[in-house]
Amino acid sequence: MFVALAPNLIYLPWLRPYVDLTWWQFALLSLPFASLALAIELTLLAGLGMRGHTESRAIHSYYLLVALALLIFNLAIIL
Repeated sequence: MFVALAPNLIYLPWLRPYVDLTWWQFALLSLPFASLALAIELTLLAGLGMRGHTESRAIHSYYLLVALALLIFNLAIIL
């Protein structure tokens, strides 16, 4: 039963057991939050890149849509 429920500790809103963890376990539990920070940064950079270039709007729009999809996916995992 513990093996089946252990991966769900990352995605359920329970308190995370950060006490007495090794470095790799702490990094694994922090991975969704690091991915969310990278998705926010990517979305901001894609939005700023779209604002500055008028000739290649199609590719910048694609980058912005992919970044927003990544951001929504990460928020769905954490929340």
